[in-house]
Amino acid sequence: MKRMFACIILFPLFVYSAITLSWMDSYLMYVGNWKDQLIFTPKTITDTNQIYEIDKLLYAFRVEPLPTAICILSFLALLVMGISEIVRLSKKHRKKGYDKHYFKVY
Repeated sequence: MKRMFACIILFPLFVYSAITLSWMDSYLMYVGNWKDQLIFTPKTITDTNQIYEIDKLLYAFRVEPLPTAICILSFLALLVMGISEIVRLSKKHRKKGYDKHYFKVY
């Protein structure tokens, strides 16, 4: 029950912070010195549509670090909770003896 409550809280938090993050990182194209802000994108590009997403993420982190950190941490928490749930269910099925047929590789 605690895991379900945590997912109910974390998923909307992740969605909201991801939307906020994408809104903030879209401002990189409108900065006057946008080529100086680039780290991974080659400096030889001429169009702002060619900017790598990682550079947009790093720009958003420089401008507003709190929503970016919330987005990354909530994503990692959801990922860890999902993986732990899969491991828990697989252990539960192994105890019941379903491992012979449930995880069969064809």
